[in-house]
Amino acid sequence: MTKQRLQLVLAIILSSSIYSFSQGIVRGNISDANGETLIGVSVYLKEKISTGASTDLDGYYSFEVSSGVQHIMVVSYLSYGTIEDTIQVEDGQIVVRDFTMTSSSFTLNEVEVVAKQERSKQYYMESIKKKSASTLDYMSGDLMNRIGDNNVSAAISRVTGVATNGSFITVRGLGDRYVQTTINGSLIPTLDPFTNNIKLDLFPAGFVDNIVITKTASPDIQGDWSAAYISIETKDNPDKLTVSIESKLTFNPQYSFKKIISNAQSPTDWLGFDNGFRDVRHDRFTPVNSAPTQYEELCALGLESYYRSIGVTESWNVSSQEGRTYFKLGLVELGLLGKAYFNNTQSVNQAIAEYHTGNYQNEAFRVLNQKAETALNDFANNWSTLERTSPLNISQSITLGNQTKIFGKPLSFSVGLRYGNNVRFDPNSTFSRSTSTETDGQGNPFVIQRYEQQYVKYTAGWTGLATVNYKLNPSNSFSLLYMPNFIGANNIREGVDELRSSIYNYAYLQGQFYEERAQILYQYESEHFITAAKAKLYLSASYADGKSTAPDFKSLQYFSEDLVTYTLDKTISNVRRNFRYLDENILDLKVGAEIPIRERAGAVSKLKIGGSYQEKDREFLQHDYLLRLANNVVPSFQNGNLDELFLDEKFDIRSEPLAGQDQIDLFYHRLEDPANHAIGYSKVTSGYAMIDQSLTERIRFSGGLRAEYSDIFTDVKLFSDLGYAADDPRRRSPDIAFILSPTSVQKWNFLPSINLIYRMRADEIFPSNIRLNYSRSVARPSIREYTETLIHDFELNEEVFGNADLKFVDIDNFDIRYENYFPSSDFISVSLFYKNFRNHIELTSSSVGFTWSNADKSNVYGVEIEGKLKLNQFFEFRSNVSAVKSFTRVENRRLVIEDLQKSWVVVGIIERTMFGQAPFVVNAILEYKTPKGFSASLSYNVQGAKLVFASNNAAPDIYELPQHLFNVKVSHSLGDHFNVSVTARDILNSPMRRAYEYDTGYLLDFDYFRFGTDIAIGVAYNL
Repeated sequence: MTKQRLQLVLAIILSSSIYSFSQGIVRGNISDANGETLIGVSVYLKEKISTGASTDLDGYYSFEVSSGVQHIMVVSYLSYGTIEDTIQVEDGQIVVRDFTMTSSSFTLNEVEVVAKQERSKQYYMESIKKKSASTLDYMSGDLMNRIGDNNVSAAISRVTGVATNGSFITVRGLGDRYVQTTINGSLIPTLDPFTNNIKLDLFPAGFVDNIVITKTASPDIQGDWSAAYISIETKDNPDKLTVSIESKLTFNPQYSFKKIISNAQSPTDWLGFDNGFRDVRHDRFTPVNSAPTQYEELCALGLESYYRSIGVTESWNVSSQEGRTYFKLGLVELGLLGKAYFNNTQSVNQAIAEYHTGNYQNEAFRVLNQKAETALNDFANNWSTLERTSPLNISQSITLGNQTKIFGKPLSFSVGLRYGNNVRFDPNSTFSRSTSTETDGQGNPFVIQRYEQQYVKYTAGWTGLATVNYKLNPSNSFSLLYMPNFIGANNIREGVDELRSSIYNYAYLQGQFYEERAQILYQYESEHFITAAKAKLYLSASYADGKSTAPDFKSLQYFSEDLVTYTLDKTISNVRRNFRYLDENILDLKVGAEIPIRERAGAVSKLKIGGSYQEKDREFLQHDYLLRLANNVVPSFQNGNLDELFLDEKFDIRSEPLAGQDQIDLFYHRLEDPANHAIGYSKVTSGYAMIDQSLTERIRFSGGLRAEYSDIFTDVKLFSDLGYAADDPRRRSPDIAFILSPTSVQKWNFLPSINLIYRMRADEIFPSNIRLNYSRSVARPSIREYTETLIHDFELNEEVFGNADLKFVDIDNFDIRYENYFPSSDFISVSLFYKNFRNHIELTSSSVGFTWSNADKSNVYGVEIEGKLKLNQFFEFRSNVSAVKSFTRVENRRLVIEDLQKSWVVVGIIERTMFGQAPFVVNAILEYKTPKGFSASLSYNVQGAKLVFASNNAAPDIYELPQHLFNVKVSHSLGDHFNVSVTARDILNSPMRRAYEYDTGYLLDFDYFRFGTDIAIGVAYNL
């Protein structure tokens, strides 16, 4: 763009902003005593009725008035008392007047600001929470900023009852399928091959107004959740020119500016994706024929047409009389054996010797493996780790928004871009493996592996956000959203195990796992007010295009006896390269209507009806390559130089002078398993009807019925394309010796829910309520869980496969909450809950690997306490505590395969806590704020030990142990537009520890990490 064009664009933006302030403006929001927005309220000047406006779908109004003089503003609406208010607006000033209308009086809240009510503010969400029919909690964008959380995953852990497991979360002790995450209420893909959880570190806090966590069901919300329905609400569009720029640099004394491990990377890693550097051309991979048959050799030498002419089309048994005859015929065709000497033993032996020593056999080997040799060169020799200086972590974001007019109607827009890169490094982490719950005579666990390792994770990515909102008139508004998100994570581990009982003294393990996730979200929403019926109509459509690629996940094990010479042991080495591609897309369509039943000032009385359709399409593809070694070849290399081990020439065809036979020393063998390419879809069609009704002045009822019809299908793509029946024996997988069954499920679920609110104190601003709720919800097995494919997991270092026999989970939910808001702005709430599960699903271990199975009985119950206390004009303290108890009874089963059919034999019953359930969660935040723009906060989070990997065999269960996290943030405003801040995260450098549980305690760490303390310095500019 030329300089002149840039100046023109800026002039247009600024002129539209200046124009909007050419006169004084009065605006505000009007609602009734229950917080319901009132549409079509007339707001006008008493002395000039033609100057005014009507409230829109959100209850907002706005109009221009002449400045410098007093006006009497009239607020009028049928069945409500008329309000008159005196205003005076100066030139270019915006005055906000919010009104609460009642039948006999009015409440006037007056604030003079230069913007409309901000959704990201604490007071906005607190008002929503008070007046909601459902029980909900939230994290406001304002609070996220004050405590220094930089993404949704970190921020949401502050919410009552929420615990984190890496980038995933649990709520009330439940995670995975029992937590539904949406963007503005629309579904998004999980992009994870193992769980149904969304990785919430995808979403930067700077693009989020608030996070709403609904904990009790309502028929107008989809029913496939139990613990929480989470909506990440993106930034609202502004009504004037806004510019926000923020830069952060983060220093970690543990590794910043120090040498840390790294690997060969693509030129675009810093942008959050690999440019193809790690990938290979799988379509031209040709397997190495390391031991060709005589028939294959002779065909390669040009005799295929000859053999076909005599009816030979496949390899023969070389030791049979028939096989010897076919071979001799080939020797004749090659001119090595005369026809007259066909049965002469001496001549035949001479011809055979010449075939082997005269380069015929070697030529055949080269012809057969020429394409394979070319394909092997596609695999880069990038096994060696490197060293690099760790940079500072960077976060940079910019947003721009404004409001203008098109065809005389207001159009607001906002665009933003956020980029960040991050390094997490532990030079002294450990991981161990055990297969026994027993200990030795001294109480020590039996250990089969214990690695001291270096572990690093490089993350880079960017997120964009573009939104447009257009109000055709007060009764019709339209909005569009576009949100691309790209993130790449490069994980490297390198460890050594000092073996105690082996011919080797040291075992080495190395893993390199790069994953890129791309997610593009498109959303449309519109709201319409039908004047005749005084009804609201809501329409929304969302499409999320998601892709996850893991190119060249490398895993390597090698050994050394003297720390000089290193070797691959053919009997126990495991060298593999895995390439994984996941494509998951979601279409989410919704329509809803809100119809008043009867109008009564100060009372809620409405009918809600609507429906939705969600379709999820999933395709998974993986290519798994194992390193194979030629006969009698055990590669060795010096001083741990992996580049020497994987030299390109070792994958080339070479002559062996002593053996007289060509060979390839090293080559990759691809596991040709049809189950590596799986497809599936899930379609859910829903309808609902509900009533929200004030029964008396103090009692409010909200409830109804939701019906959902599920149509789920999964299968191996090849078997589906060929139309194989479910019991066709050709459905056998080479890796799992049973028939891989397709899944086809069609099922109705009827989900009632009831919310009852009793207003103990009928104060609109400082209410005291008791909330009672019952609901039925459902949890469907995911497409991945149904699909019987085998995937190697990087973290578990284990195989994971699906189960086509899984059942839906039915859950009954009971909730009660007491909440009390005080005039001092303090509040307290206490919640009790109980959930009963039928067919609860957990990931458990089996003789084949980890898989999903149903539990016959499970339940969870607990208490949540939350409060806020204003200590004085400067200090405020808020805290929440959750205590949760769960129980599940799981069958310990052994997989039995007979006649290609699988079955499970119950060998025992295990009773324990539910998977992922934290027995307690504690959050506390102490804030200090002065009127001069200085603020400071200290936050604390800890969660109890929770089961992360359940075992049904001899190994102990694995728990994630408590991590005490303290964060501090200090910020100060510099003038009207600048702000500087310093944030310290995890100031105690608390370890992340997962450990095996033995009868006497957590004796052995599954893994153990310390990532140091992050110290971030931020500078922000806001206009």
